[in-house]
Amino acid sequence: ASCAGLGVGLSDTSFESVVMDKARDVFVLFYRKSAAFCAGNGTEYGHFAEQLTEAPSVIAQHMDVSVHKSPFVFEADELPVAMLFPAEDKRPLEFDLALTPEALMGFVREHGTTMRGKEQPATEPSKSEL
Repeated sequence: ASCAGLGVGLSDTSFESVVMDKARDVFVLFYRKSAAFCAGNGTEYGHFAEQLTEAPSVIAQHMDVSVHKSPFVFEADELPVAMLFPAEDKRPLEFDLALTPEALMGFVREHGTTMRGKEQPATEPSKSEL
């Protein structure tokens, strides 16, 4: 059984291909499934993920670290941990506010790279990109 609203999460095999996609800002919630988590943070995160359907350049994923091997090591009392992997550089930014859809969305708008200014002008590739 999974938390309502969360759906299928990341596995150790899918993590890299999904999270490191440079076309998207990817939020990942690392957690250990429990009734308390599912009733609180899991449900809130699920609502946030639903809101993102309007912003396809941002996706909300999650990983149950009691089932899958996370690329990060967490102490049990640190979980849940949400991290944003911005499209541009993929260095994770830890989200340390309450897991509410509003706070998560604000964090993506502030730190993500795909929603900035919504419309991004086409730029000439730099020499290093050619």
